[in-house]
Formats: sequence, structure tokens, C-alpha cells
Amino acid sequence: MSRRIRIGVGPVDGRSPRYGIDQLDTVLDGMWWGDNVLWVVDDGLSSVDVVLAGVIALADGRDVSNRGYFRGVFDLRNDASIGAVADTACTVVREGKTALWICPRSSVPPALRELAQVIVDQNSTHLRVERADGRRSQVVGTEMPYAVDDGIATVGPPSTVSRLGAGLRSIRKQRGWSQADVGAMIGVSGSAISQTERGTQSLSLDTAVELAERLGVSIDHLVHGADRSYELSRPASFGRGQSRLAPSSPQHFRIVAFATMSLSSSSTGSVSICIGSGVVKLELADDSIVLGPGDVVRTTGSELRACRNLSAHPALIFQVNEHS
Repeated sequence: MSRRIRIGVGPVDGRSPRYGIDQLDTVLDGMWWGDNVLWVVDDGLSSVDVVLAGVIALADGRDVSNRGYFRGVFDLRNDASIGAVADTACTVVREGKTALWICPRSSVPPALRELAQVIVDQNSTHLRVERADGRRSQVVGTEMPYAVDDGIATVGPPSTVSRLGAGLRSIRKQRGWSQADVGAMIGVSGSAISQTERGTQSLSLDTAVELAERLGVSIDHLVHGADRSYELSRPASFGRGQSRLAPSSPQHFRIVAFATMSLSSSSTGSVSICIGSGVVKLELADDSIVLGPGDVVRTTGSELRACRNLSAHPALIFQVNEHS
């Protein structure tokens, strides 16, 4: 059986793919085999290619149909008519490869936004992590400032404001509260909380301390956010292929193409969902994650909602209940 790793718990080793931007590699614990990484960029932004130069240089760029492919760049700014986007993205997940997708903000294919495990939004001054499957919860919403000087890009560390916003968002989402609910605790509007979560407005230190007290958490917890509601592990190397899960697992299900199956559980303990084949999106109470063959997610029964097959091929999943 291939070596497995826990996602989002520490630095990656030298054999793992990289983004080519040190700050981004640090925040996201590097790139992971099986990831589609979507860069959403402003149309005509001249700094895009400078910032992405190192990322693109690390990618292979060969077509996904090539059996030797393991990393690729798909620039939809230059070829907006690229065919079979969903099929290509599914192949990346299913076969444990990696792909970098560059899309203008005005025309991101919905299927690609659905299948991307990592989404980085780039404007004229910042990189913002919009999605980061399996990584620490506080990663989502993190912003890193950058500057381009004489054709060289310098990316700075995550801003404190963005860390606070990302942390607040993860706590709020986990508790099922609206932005207006949180704002009412400290006498501000829901739109002010929205701006704080987006990193466009900062709370004063006094207000942040009051908010932490109202939430019943420490300032450190407020900045770093709530923990993920799941743990993800996956094969550590490229080309994971089909998982070798034993068919004698307690429960196994086949999900036909593009269908959705309920996965609610009455288990009072942990539940492990193992992907035998296919590409699926596991829906949790306050989160979701795209999975491929060999991926294992461990969560609580109360967090599970449904599993959607994202591809045109049947998916095989296994569910193991661990009663407490």
C-alpha cells in the first residue's frame, strides 16, 4: 500500500509539487497531487504573468491526454474555447496529477470552480486564498500583498487583517451564524463584519477583544479560526490511480454519473469516507471537499450531508462508522 499523508498539518517534503511562490507554499503547505489550482485574475492585469512566472515554470504544460503528463498549465485567457474543461479537471483528481488553471475573472467556467480544490484570486495588489480543500481552516480568506518592480514580483507575508477576517469567518460558519448575528454582538452592521472577513476593513483592538469575549474565545483563537470539521489523508505520490480498498468494508455505495447521495449518519462517533473510484464532492454541514481515488476523510456523523459524483463515470465510496 502506498505511503499516506495527513493534509494541512505541516511542511511538504521535497518530492511534493510547489507553487513557486514561497509565501503561498507556506500558507497552503505546498501543492498536493490531485489538486486543480484555479487562479482568478483581472482581465488585462499586466502583473499577472510576472507573479505567476515561477508557478508556470514549475508546471509541465503537456496535454492531459499524454500518458507522461503529471503537471500542466491551462491558460484560459489565451484559449477561452478549450474543450472538456470538466473532463480534464476530473482526470487531474482521479489520477493524482496537478493542474494550474488561469482564468479571467469575467469568464470562469462553473465546472472548474466546482472542481478546483484551491482557488487563488489575484487583483492588482493582493493574492487572496478563496478555497483550500484539506488545509487548515484559517487559510481561507488569507491575503498576501505583492509588488512588481523592474519585472520582479515580491510577495509579502499574510496581513494581520486578513488573518482576523479568515478566523472570524471560520468561527461564524462553524456556529451557523449570519454576519448580522455577529455584528449585533458588538453593535456594528452585518456589512461591517462582511468587510472585516474580506480584509477590506479592520476591527480596532478594543472591538476585537470585545468580540472575542462575546464569542467566548481567546484573541488567538479569533485570529486563527475554528478547526476544520474533517481530517483528510491521501496518497503521498503522483499517479495514485485506483484505490485498493477492501470490498469487505462495512458499507460501500456506487453513485451513478452526476448523481447525489445522502450520507447522513446516526453514528455518535467518527465516520470515515473512503473513495474507491471516481471524483466526488463531499458535502458537510459547513464545508465541502473534492475527493479522488484513495482519499480518506474522517469526520463526525453529524457533519455529513451528501456526496455528489462530479464526473461522467460511476463513483465507488466506502463508509466506516466508528461508534464512540
